[in-house]
Amino acid sequence: IAIVDDAGFPLLLTRHDGVFALSAEVAVAKARTAALTHKPSRVWEDRVKERPVYLRFPENLPIIGGVPILVEGDCVGGIGVSGVQSHEDEQIALAGVKALET
Repeated sequence: IAIVDDAGFPLLLTRHDGVFALSAEVAVAKARTAALTHKPSRVWEDRVKERPVYLRFPENLPIIGGVPILVEGDCVGGIGVSGVQSHEDEQIALAGVKALET
């Protein structure tokens, strides 16, 4: 699980025992994608299918599991999760955003 600021710089990274080592980097990349684009990384996964040129965007990982953190409509960062199925990664990231709202 990774949390980045609005510029995509990591603020928090936690990795559980037994998780594939690359998952930490993937989580940061998903969070960064959401923060820099102000959109869930799911959006970019869908768009890449139509326009592969989006794969060339720097610091972009268009895979489900990253969501922006919005405060009063402004993007202040992103949460990215990797280590389970992509739709589960996204559910965990959304739960993280919800937890920050309280």
